[in-house]
Amino acid sequence: MAADDQQPTTPGASPDKSEQEIFEAEVARFSGRAVLLFGGLAILAALIMSTVALLKSSDNTSTTTTVTTPAASTQSAPQLTGDALGRQLFVAGDAATGVTACSGCHTMKTAGSTATVGPNLDKELGSDPASATRESIVDPNKEIIPGYQANVMPVNYGTALTPTQLDALVNYVFHSTNTKAKAKAAKSSAG
Repeated sequence: MAADDQQPTTPGASPDKSEQEIFEAEVARFSGRAVLLFGGLAILAALIMSTVALLKSSDNTSTTTTVTTPAASTQSAPQLTGDALGRQLFVAGDAATGVTACSGCHTMKTAGSTATVGPNLDKELGSDPASATRESIVDPNKEIIPGYQANVMPVNYGTALTPTQLDALVNYVFHSTNTKAKAKAAKSSAG
């Protein structure tokens, strides 16, 4: 056999294997690598998609909760009034009327809210009369505090809330933020 007649061999292939056997071994080796590569890519793609889904779901700030009451119950929950109603509206809003919770945007110590989208009500309403608090709720774009933008706060509080709800919200915010009102309430509860 002349040197020109020698066939190149695959590393690790024995010289007594046929070309067909060598070809099949190479295909099997390549197929195994391809399976590993595509399997790894599929796992990586699944991880990326699940991470994106998780991030998207954590960005959703609205949650819908359905509460059902037993059919046998004929008693209704007691209706909140006064500061209890005002606090509920401030902290949770009112889904039935489409009123957004104030605590989602504002800081107010008595409500335990620390949001900073809107002004800190403890600082900004500390000396304002109740009428100014009402105006800030009903017509939020009338006076914009420096550093904040108009048209961020919903403008539907004056029309979506009942007069009782609006009064309760205004009184709750006023009594929670106005330093004179807080001092008067502390004095009357101490004496």
